[in-house]
Amino acid sequence: MGYFKDVTEEVVKRGLELHELAKTDPEAREAIDEYYAECALRRSLKEALAEKNLSQEEIEKRTGMPKQTIKRIETDFDKSPDLKNLMRYASALGYHLTLVKNQPYY
Repeated sequence: MGYFKDVTEEVVKRGLELHELAKTDPEAREAIDEYYAECALRRSLKEALAEKNLSQEEIEKRTGMPKQTIKRIETDFDKSPDLKNLMRYASALGYHLTLVKNQPYY
């Protein structure tokens, strides 16, 4: 995640758009794709939470995870969630994680 912040600062500094930087810098493209994939996953989890009309407290009961871990999964972009915790969270919502073919997000 640190590289994405560096890329963002560089975009602002040089006046480039993210997709232009991604075209010329493979490392930036990877960081951008990773960031958008994580955003999409968190958005999906948040939508599933709303669809099920569950609170963080209910997720805590269903998973046994501390509230701080649940909050980190939902909002903390500086630290990627642990895979097992993501799986437990998704399971508490009645979902499971799957693997899909990678597509660029930019």
